[in-house]
Parts: sequence; C-alpha cells; structure tokens
Amino acid sequence: MIASAQNDLAIVEPTTSATQTLTVKTVNYEVVHRVDGRIRLRIPRLICDAKFAQRLTDAVTALPAAKQVRVNRSSASLLVSYRKDPSAARANGSGADAGDALLPGLVECIRVAAKADVARDMAALPQAERPAPLLPALPAGTVNYVQQLGLPVLSLGLGAAMAAGLALPGALVGAAVLAATIPHARRAVNGLREEKRPTVEILDVTAVALLVAQSSFLAPAFMITVIEGAEVVRSWTTRRGRQAGVDLLLSQERQALVEREGQQVRVGYEEIAPGDIVLVYPGDEIPVDGKVLDGAASIDQHRVTGNPAPVVRQQGDEVYAATVVVEGHLHILATHTGPTTHAASLIALAEAAPKPDTRVSNYARRTGNPAVAPTLAIGGAIWAASGSIGRAAGIVSLDMGLGMRVSAPIAILKAQNYAARHGIVIRSGRALEMLAQADTFLFDKTATLTDRVGVVIDVQSLAPDASPHEILALAASVEQGLDHPVAEAVARYAQQQGIETQPCTDWNYLPGQGVVAKVAGRVVHVGSTHLMEDIGIAVPAVEAANSGTQDETTTRVFIALDGELAGVIRCANPLRAESSEVIARLRELNRSVAIFSGDSSSVVRAAAADLDVSLADVYAEVLPQQKADIVTNLQASGKKVAVVGDGINDAAAMAHADVAISLGSASALARETADVVLLTDDLRDLIHAIEIAQHALTIIRQNQAFVVGTNSAGIAYGVLAVLNPIAGVLLNNGVALVAALNSLRTLKAPAGAEKPKEKQDSPTQ
Repeated sequence: MIASAQNDLAIVEPTTSATQTLTVKTVNYEVVHRVDGRIRLRIPRLICDAKFAQRLTDAVTALPAAKQVRVNRSSASLLVSYRKDPSAARANGSGADAGDALLPGLVECIRVAAKADVARDMAALPQAERPAPLLPALPAGTVNYVQQLGLPVLSLGLGAAMAAGLALPGALVGAAVLAATIPHARRAVNGLREEKRPTVEILDVTAVALLVAQSSFLAPAFMITVIEGAEVVRSWTTRRGRQAGVDLLLSQERQALVEREGQQVRVGYEEIAPGDIVLVYPGDEIPVDGKVLDGAASIDQHRVTGNPAPVVRQQGDEVYAATVVVEGHLHILATHTGPTTHAASLIALAEAAPKPDTRVSNYARRTGNPAVAPTLAIGGAIWAASGSIGRAAGIVSLDMGLGMRVSAPIAILKAQNYAARHGIVIRSGRALEMLAQADTFLFDKTATLTDRVGVVIDVQSLAPDASPHEILALAASVEQGLDHPVAEAVARYAQQQGIETQPCTDWNYLPGQGVVAKVAGRVVHVGSTHLMEDIGIAVPAVEAANSGTQDETTTRVFIALDGELAGVIRCANPLRAESSEVIARLRELNRSVAIFSGDSSSVVRAAAADLDVSLADVYAEVLPQQKADIVTNLQASGKKVAVVGDGINDAAAMAHADVAISLGSASALARETADVVLLTDDLRDLIHAIEIAQHALTIIRQNQAFVVGTNSAGIAYGVLAVLNPIAGVLLNNGVALVAALNSLRTLKAPAGAEKPKEKQDSPTQ
C-alpha cells in the first residue's frame, strides 16, 4: 500500500513587520508507504547530509515505540518498524494502530535532526512548490513495447490460429508476418549499408520470405516474434541517460538564505543572481561561486578539489559552489551562479565525454554475421541443385545469431539482478562487459581508498609537566561537542582511550582557527598554527624541530596551556581497512592499479606506498581535466580503464572511462556518472562485481560455442539430407532455448558472502 501522508504537523507561518523579517528554516518529508507495524518516509535531505542521517537515526531509535530503524540515503528513505499497541487500538475503537501516535514523533525527530524550525509535508504542498524528484522520469528512448511487439505477436497469433484449422485468408496472415518483419528488414538494410556485407538480419529476412512464399506462416511469425522480443530484452539492459546537472550537486531542498535590501529571505538556488549576498552556516552547502564579504569558516572542498582537509576561508577569499561549510559562517557575494560556476564546469567536462551505446554488445551480429554469406551460398546451391525451395529455406532458417539474441541479454540481466541482491548496482549491459574486460583500475584516493572519518594517529607532549594523556584530555575537554571532523576525531579517540573530559568555562569558538576555554582554571587554546601565532607562539620553529615524514601527511592540532605550547595531536584520514586487500586481489586477477588525486604529492605517495602501488602509477595534485586526460592517455595506449571515484572532481575522468565505479556514499554527480555503484561502501564488492561480470561473459562464450556448433551440424545435415523448414526453425529456436536456460545459471557467492546482502530500500517498496 502506498499512501501520501496528511499534514500531521502544523506549519507556523513567519510573521513580518516593517522592521523585522523572521526566516523560517524548513525540512521536507513525505509518507510514501505505510502498513500495520511499519512506516516509510521520504526525506530528500538524507541524500546530501550524512550527519543529519545519523542524528535522525539516533533520534528515531530513542522513540519508545520504535523497534527497528533503517535509513537508506541513496533512496532518501527512512523505514521504521514499530511495536503495536493493541490496548490503544481497543481503547479508541477506531482501528487505528500505533503508527498514528508514532508519526508526530517521527516528524519531530526529523525537525530536530535537521535543526529546522518546521517539518513540511510535501504531500500537502501544491505541485509547483514541491522539491525536485529524487529520480528523473523515464529516460528518452524508453522502449515502446506495444509498437515493437504488437505486430509480431499479432502475426504469431494469426499463424497459430491458421495452423490450428481456423479458416483465415492466407494473404492476410502472410501480410501480417511480412509487416512484422519490416523493422528487421530496415535493420538489414542499415547493416548492409554500414558493414558492406550481408548481415545476420539479411539471413533472417530471407528465411521469412522463403517460408511465407511456401505459405508457411507459423514458423516465420514465431521467428520474428523471438527476434523482436530479444531486441526488447537487449534494450532492458540500457542504463538511464546521464541526467547530471547542477541540481544533483546541491541540496534537494534547493534553497539558500540571501540578503536583499537589508532583509534576509530564503530563495531557490535558481533565483540567486550575481551580486546577491548569500549567507551560509555550518552544514550548509554553498550554492554559488563568490567572494567572502564577512565571516570566517572551515570549508570541506574534497568533492571539488579532492583534498580531504577542510580549508579556512575568510574576508576576501574565493569560495566555490557544491562545497560545504563545516564550521563558522560566511556572507558571500555571488559572482557566478548555476551553469557558470566552477562545479558546473566540472559537469561540462563529464558531459563532453563520449556517450557510448549502453546496451550489451550485439552478440547476434558478432556470432551470426560471419556465417551469413556461407549459409546463403549453401542454401542457394541446394536450391539450384535440387530445385526445392523448402530445402533451401530449411538451411537458411538456421540463423546462428538468434540463439545469441535471446541468451546474451538474459545472461546480462541475470548478472545485474544477482549483483543488485548483493548491494551492487550495474546499470547497463555494456558496463558489465567493460567491468569484466577492464585491465587497468584507476582509483581516486580521498574518500575512496581512504576513510571519510579522520582518526588520531599521534599525541605528543611538548611540555615537561604534561603527559600525552593529559594533553589529550585537555584537547577533548575543550573540543567536546564541536561539529568539526578533527574535533570529532579527537573526542572519539579520547573516549576510546577511556579518558574522561573535564568541564570548561569561558568557552569561545574562533571559526577557522580553533577553540579557547578555561579548564580547571587554566587557559587552554586548541587549534591551528594561526591560533598559536595569534597568542605569540612561533609554530614554524616548533614544526622544524619536530618535523618528519609523518607531518607531511597529517593534520596537526596544537594545544597551548596558559600561553605556552604544550602539545600537538596529529590526525589523518587512514586507508580503508579493505583497500590493501582489494588492491592485492586486483593484481591476482592480472589487473593494473593506479592512483590519482588532487591531494598533495606527499600524501598521495604515502598512501601508494602503504598499498604497494608503484610511484610510476601515482598521479598527484591533478585537476579534473588532467584526470580525464590520464584516462584518455591510458586508453590510447590500448588499456581498458576502470575509474573508481567519489567526488565531483572525479566525474570527468569517470565519464571518459570504459567503466566508472563509485561508492554509495559518493557525491550525487559521481553516483549518476558511475556505471557501477557499490551501495554498501565496501571496496571488496568491487572484486565481487568483477567476478559477476566475468561469470556472465563466460556464460555468453559458452552459448556462442553451443549455438555455432549445433547450427553448423544442422546445416551439414541439410546438405546431406532433407531438412524440413519447420524442423530448421524448431532446431534453431531449440538451440536458443537451451542457451537461454544456460544463461540462468547463477554465480556462486564468494566465501563469506553466501547470504545476500540486505536489499536496499526503495521509496515505493
């Protein structure tokens, strides 16, 4: 059952006066599925805000009635299983279940987790005011099944009826069969024009014509129905067209706070114009390219630049669309908006890439075309020698392409469905083929080979009267509760070490620099080199005295106690636990591995050394266009290149690759550009995906051998004896059926993955 929710939370409209404007921040939701004991909501913000997703999960889990909570960010879905309360249902006598009482609590959790004033039910909004849909409409080029299969099915029905004894005019049935063959005849003409030789379509059309000339209608009708049906199945393997655009990079709610004529108003991204002043706060995505007029903030730019470390931006600095404010606030003068932003130029690079046919290769032509001329020649010779059109038709009806038309798409679809059950989305038949054939895997480093979450790797005391344990305790005490990746890493590490934080007073946060507070009566500064320099500590001298290769790949947090440098904490984004294993397995599969990144050379080289990747295969400090050039250069050398990336800056390289792969947590543009998406964010699924693709191609090669061998034997029989045309059609289609059944064989799951991973939720499931 799918239902839209009623507006369960009243929306409080902002009040205005001549001197004040009250801006109300909203978050959207919609109930899309509800049954007794379970409710599913669609919340667009889930896609673009991981921290909101975590806060929402924690809040809903704390509800007394909640039994199980699942958040699926890729489908913007919140699924809650809840405990039923029979006594409440009996008391109100209305048949309502506990969901009626739970829904307001869920809505409140959404509002609180989003740090919003109002939770707004999308179902209650006018259509024009609803946020953009999460998924585009059906892509252009969607198959018209009635148009493609209507005449073939009609001709098959008429042929079957006539064979069953129904008195139908032969001219009518023959005309229906020939009419159904017209699309295939057009393909035959086009194939002849393009390839300058007889193609498998020529053989099919010849067989149909010969059979119709003998008033044999059921066999050619069946043949053309199978052919057109196979074309439809092949088209099922087509992926959605690339829908990448600026909207994919930005919040699904697509609204920003803008200052106009001294008043703050919330407007859609498309309404922002150059010259507007945009206000952004922690967690906000910057919607424009512009210059900072006021404020200071730490900005996460890794999706655009590839550098994982947040950067500080303050008055006079440039900022870019699709980056995220980690801490602080900014007033930004918009200089470029929408399609003129730097992020949009990255999209243009991706869109400029060649757009190959995403269907599975035409194995029918590949297998059948070489046999067309010999088959026609043999059929013609038999006709000339025996004068029997029937014997010639029997040979010509043995189309070696038919078995591949049916079996190859089935093998691809079977592989796609199997992969989906294991958390791997393979968008097209071509993607699966290229994944099996790719011999060079090019990995982005940041958030692909490395963890998104930073960790503390070293705590050093620089004061004689303070131990590393005490330095960590001071830093965690001051930074506890601060919404910043490095602060969260410090607090988490202190908790893991069993260190208890102390209360602090006079707490003052300095955006882009750090925090100052009093702990046990002593003044503690925790932050960057800029903060240390502001209180008179010469950090460069300290760094020179304590430098090492480790410093080149880490983020340093300095701790000062009463104005004296007391310690330093080093944080880093470590490699994923499975990265080394995946690289090693790729080498076992005879795949080459390379790394590219916009990050600094020292950081990328250090990661490559840990992964045992040759420095000759490392590309550091590269821009998005340079990443795409790396891919095309490798392809020019004869390589089939797979790119594994996650950021906007990877999209151009991914679009040029033979096959593009992303993790489920990647940016929206990277996910949309990707041909393969690993929904569970586990790189080991890449190896499983390759095994699935190889299995599918092995099945296809087996089918090729079977189809060619059996049909060749049938042709040989037709030369030596009489092969009835109906028998030829039955043999040909029987071979296709056996090949199709072979395509249904399932790949054995790898060790440790016998149980399929839990299927990802769908908003309308």
